[in-house]
Amino acid sequence: MSSWNNGVRGWLQLVNSGNVGIGTTSPGSLLDVNGAGTFRGTANGSPVLSLGTAGTIEAIVNSPGSTYFNIDSNNDGTGSMFEFATNRTGYSSGNVLMDILENGNVGIGTTNPTAPLYVNSSVTTNSIIAVNSNASGYGPFFQGGGGAAANYLFYVRSKDADKPFYIDGNGNVGIGTTSPQNKLDISGSPTSWTTVAGMQLSDTAGNASSRNWALFNGATGYGNLDFYVGGSAGATPNNATAIMSLVGSGAVANTLTVKAGKVGIGIVSAANSLQAYSVSAPQALFNGYSVLASDAHTYNGSILLGDTAAYQGIVDYSGVGNSVMTVKNSYNSASSLMNFDMYNTHVISLLGSGNVGIG
Repeated sequence: MSSWNNGVRGWLQLVNSGNVGIGTTSPGSLLDVNGAGTFRGTANGSPVLSLGTAGTIEAIVNSPGSTYFNIDSNNDGTGSMFEFATNRTGYSSGNVLMDILENGNVGIGTTNPTAPLYVNSSVTTNSIIAVNSNASGYGPFFQGGGGAAANYLFYVRSKDADKPFYIDGNGNVGIGTTSPQNKLDISGSPTSWTTVAGMQLSDTAGNASSRNWALFNGATGYGNLDFYVGGSAGATPNNATAIMSLVGSGAVANTLTVKAGKVGIGIVSAANSLQAYSVSAPQALFNGYSVLASDAHTYNGSILLGDTAAYQGIVDYSGVGNSVMTVKNSYNSASSLMNFDMYNTHVISLLGSGNVGIG
């Protein structure tokens, strides 16, 4: 059966197979439309287009002012999805681009999204997700949900469900920990130098190997490294004199502390500006350069007491050649004095003139 339009057949074709063609004389399906078409619903929002199998409507499209796409219209709980795909002639095969599940989860690169937005990609040459704004002064914005402040605000999770980067509701940032106690909390498993908690800054330009700066805090076998003002490690800051504490292998003998401007080596709390202590080695060793011999050598060393070269006490040792040790008062005057005391008594006094007083 054919319809005619101004003497031309083909406006509407009904062929023996039961197929109906509009704009075509050889319809290839039950309804084959060649050309533009308009579907109109009613004012009350009844479906413009209903889709499904025989006797079952699974999806509808309606447009009562806005356009709505609805899946699982019969609410039979079959886990229906709205799927976008390419290279597909039927309901399967081809390439799936995006799925919207009945529970609202959206999957890109996956047909089983387990989160409201789940992106899966095997791309290795480009970013999986790129966020860009051409508006000046604007960038990506992330906002977490309500509830307790300690809830997840933002975190990065690996394929193995680890969370190497974490921000809680208080604004605390955790690297290697999901329980940051400070604005920046870094935690590691000290099984090797590659897994201890630490920071490393590197200059990749030029001779990068000589421009690295590292700060590490290990555990047993590596020692502790603490820089803080106002408290002990892990505690609420409350001691403004606690500035630095370095402990090697957990032993006091390997400790370097700086508190209230006093440096202690091998001692936790120094009583003087510089205090060194050891029960098994020299308390202090100065080697490398002889001031009086103007010579650098591993056998040499000098201790300078005072301000300038004209007002200094010098203890100098040159281990090269004749191996000379010198104790010198550099003040150039006949009245300059060097004393050797026993308790509060001058045992020997040496004047710059060369005179020697005993007793």
